[in-house]
Amino acid sequence: MRQGKYAEAIPHLESCLTISEQQHFLHNVIKTLFNLTQCLENENAYAQAIGYAQKPLKYASNLGTVEDVASSSLSVATLYTTLGIYSKAEPLYNKALELFQASPLMTAWTQLSLAGFYSEMERYADAKIHLKKALTLAHELKDNDLLANLYYAQSEVELA
Repeated sequence: MRQGKYAEAIPHLESCLTISEQQHFLHNVIKTLFNLTQCLENENAYAQAIGYAQKPLKYASNLGTVEDVASSSLSVATLYTTLGIYSKAEPLYNKALELFQASPLMTAWTQLSLAGFYSEMERYADAKIHLKKALTLAHELKDNDLLANLYYAQSEVELA
């Protein structure tokens, strides 16, 4: 379990957000929104976190930064999955996967997220497809952290 003083950080992040919005520092706005979302998730305030997580999609789309849009999509999809709103989560996972195609590492991590999503929905055949794709990329990248997470996820899917 993560430890931290998330509840204490939230008002400071909200102040940073207000200032960044007033100054039109969109990259700072996006970063602060991501941080607020993570703090709220760690405080189990998922409904409030979704409100902050959805905003970077708008800002990132205006800036035209593919990575920010993909990260925002993945963040919102994860929150929807946590809340059991699968119909809204799946298109966002797929959007993130499409946008991250230029980055093999982020593609692999997104494949892992999709595998977890499908496993959560008990769609194990779909989960295995994404795990296999992610494993292939992780071996090519020689990323031990990713490989460890993938083997753990694979064992959970196989046990189901």
